[in-house]
Amino acid sequence: MDNQTKQTPSFLRSVHMWILGIPLISSAIVLIGVLQFDTSRLSLFGPTAKIYFFGIRNGLIWGVCILLLAFVLFSFFEKKIQDIQGKLKHFYLSLNTTRQNILVLVLCMIFVFASNGGNITHGYFNMDDLTIVGLNHSLPFREAVLTPYGNDHAFPLFITEMKALDVLFGQNPAPYNFFFFILFSLIPFFTYLIFKRLKLSALSFIAFLIIFAGAAGWTEIITGFYIMSIYPQILLFFSIALWAYLSWKESKAAKYMITFAIALILALASDTSGIWVIPVIILFMLGVYYFGENAHKQENMPAPLKTMALLDKNLIKETEKYQNEIH
Repeated sequence: MDNQTKQTPSFLRSVHMWILGIPLISSAIVLIGVLQFDTSRLSLFGPTAKIYFFGIRNGLIWGVCILLLAFVLFSFFEKKIQDIQGKLKHFYLSLNTTRQNILVLVLCMIFVFASNGGNITHGYFNMDDLTIVGLNHSLPFREAVLTPYGNDHAFPLFITEMKALDVLFGQNPAPYNFFFFILFSLIPFFTYLIFKRLKLSALSFIAFLIIFAGAAGWTEIITGFYIMSIYPQILLFFSIALWAYLSWKESKAAKYMITFAIALILALASDTSGIWVIPVIILFMLGVYYFGENAHKQENMPAPLKTMALLDKNLIKETEKYQNEIH
């Protein structure tokens, strides 16, 4: 281990501690402010405002509890966790790539459904949802799908989804909720594929998954206000685009570039607000290119970037060293 690595405290070399610690502190600060807020002031904005507020509050409470528990476990039982990780990694590596991906997808679904699955049977159509359902019933689909909603919104993909679900299930909320939770589960799955392409450690992904499933309490809003699902759907297509770009960069296979283009189109088709995906992906491409081209010149990086570049590599080295010791 080089001198610079030795000078870096162990805590700073643990990416997963950063991933858990920063959201924990941020969420706790926000939760304190939310708990002190006078909810009677929301009466001026109607019942929908309270739905948003209580959904966010409950999500923050559960999120802080889960993040705190995870942070404590990683802080005081890290070596035990690394031991378990080594055994799981051995099992994981014994599987072929397809089975590995299926295993991770099932894990993502378990995390998401465990923290939010109780909402599947809970649901109703609210405000904008009723407008979309009415639009699909009153106009031919070819007209409804391109009809702008309000003055500045157009979401043909969401209208198409609502039309298909309406034809298949009517207004029964359970299939809608189940469908959107499946989409929601795919976000951490494609994040896993991104982490894998970037060669980030498994602990980093588990930390992300804990945050995503535990702290993302806003899924409570989605189950019963379905039009809100356009935002996680945009995030899903964004993560698919990132994975497709990294896969194309590595293999140059045309299928990944086609997937990349389709993901961008679907992000924009979800809602006009999906336009943010384009500049963020451009910045991501530039970042991947810069760090890829300058990987051998880390000594010239600014100190914060250099530290972050070393974090995950050092964690992997420490984990492998520990596993060799116990064996």
